[in-house]
Amino acid sequence: MGLPEQERAELAHKILVSLDGESEEGVEEAWETEIAKRIEEIRSGSVKGIPAEEAFWDVRAPNS
Repeated sequence: MGLPEQERAELAHKILVSLDGESEEGVEEAWETEIAKRIEEIRSGSVKGIPAEEAFWDVRAPNS
């Protein structure tokens, strides 16, 4: 508590990040592949997006 506010914030951030642990090998690459696939599906028209408001409504709706 004797540290300046900025240093305490940096320390707290480092501690929180350390709790996340190491990500599994290949996870980031797998996400990049999935994102590229979804972008291509949207661009090709094989899937159709919905407005954000509708997506949020669906998530918040009870019994959805």
